Amino acid sequence: MTETSSTPRGVLGKPQRGSFFLIDLPTFAKVCELGADVCASYLVLAAGTGADNRTSTWSREAINQRTGLNWRKADACLKQLEAANLIRWLDGKGTRKPRIDLPPVETRRPMQRQVDALAQKISNGFQPGTPGEKAAAALGKDAGWLAADDAGLWTFIRDRPIIKAYLPNSLVGNETGKPTGYSTVVDRIRISRDVMAFRLLADLYSLQDLAELGGVSRYDLCKEFSRENRLRTASLAVWGFNHKHMSARVKGAVALSHHAQTPTETKNAAAALFDSVSVLEDAGALEWALYMAESEEDDSNLIYPVAVVRHGKVVATELESIVGAYATRAACALLDIAEDAKAWEDHMPHGFLLLADRLARQASLVGIPRLRHRAKTGNASRWFANTTEVSGEYISLFRGLLAEHAPTLLPEVDRRLADFNDGSTSSSTFLQRDINGPSESSKHEGTALRSHFDPDGFIARSA
Repeated sequence: MTETSSTPRGVLGKPQRGSFFLIDLPTFAKVCELGADVCASYLVLAAGTGADNRTSTWSREAINQRTGLNWRKADACLKQLEAANLIRWLDGKGTRKPRIDLPPVETRRPMQRQVDALAQKISNGFQPGTPGEKAAAALGKDAGWLAADDAGLWTFIRDRPIIKAYLPNSLVGNETGKPTGYSTVVDRIRISRDVMAFRLLADLYSLQDLAELGGVSRYDLCKEFSRENRLRTASLAVWGFNHKHMSARVKGAVALSHHAQTPTETKNAAAALFDSVSVLEDAGALEWALYMAESEEDDSNLIYPVAVVRHGKVVATELESIVGAYATRAACALLDIAEDAKAWEDHMPHGFLLLADRLARQASLVGIPRLRHRAKTGNASRWFANTTEVSGEYISLFRGLLAEHAPTLLPEVDRRLADFNDGSTSSSTFLQRDINGPSESSKHEGTALRSHFDPDGFIARSA
């Protein structure tokens, strides 16, 4: 599995306990079958695991403190999880010092008799030699119970390799997961009663890679914009963009394939998927990072950030949005419509006027889904360092153009940049302001659907 943005990286190379917890995606899929309350309860238990990412010391009280579930309902959720063999009490049942095991579910096919017998022998150092033993070994390998190394040495795989998703503790409390007395992201998702929103949350965390992709891969989920060339100068081009739709290639990522089981269900699957995306947006779990890219292809290079969009609005105080404001004003200056700059900014995120290198003939505006709550890891640090460096370079470029063509457009956006860089403005309306590190400023803001089936994979598009 490709490491995600929450996977520990960098100099330390070890998990930074207290910043995230781990869940197994197939196991969580089973949890999701039990309903929204159980999903929220399970994630609270998972956030209370220790270094083994499996033994939780949180129980009913922890669930009650982090969700709207009272003790009786929390206890009912624990009983459902226990009955489904998704948790196992190790000690302290019904006390304030519980120990609960969160075992992964077994997804492999049951071993056939001959495979089981061979596996027991291999565990004791035996190696298959006869044609019958080799045939049984091949069956065991196909089912995921046996493996052979490059030298042909067979081993028994006692525990299924888990499919990991790293989730930050801030989903259930503050940065370390402690209750704040305010509604948590997990509880806000629970209130929606959309179980698939919980599953989508885990899926997206497994797919996100901030340093490499800026969020979740555009191949899997993105916002698309139409484009129109407005002007070409000797070195630059001015482009106009209008929002078209959100699209998801549901069969592109294994983690999203359950959102579209068969082609005949694509319309319902599309509606359900976009409803779940909307829930994550409304809950404050998901935002959109808009970027100028070299083309609209899924793997094209990103050029510079344009905006951060939350709850359908551009967050003007974020660094990426400040870069976009400079770009918009510079584009208006080159078009000799400086008086329209404010109107263009107000039109975001539905329409944009932006600049690109003249040679970027296929320059496109793309919307990348990005999970707001992130553990402070090496991956996130590299992403922020790169964003800061690129933003600085393009702000310098756009400021130069404005100074030459429309200096009156500089003061207001310069003040916004100064406010962003001013560490003294530490007040915030967003209770978990620090969860994203310094990538966020100190101030925060708190459809009809259609789809079609594409022969290269199910592509859902919102209207």
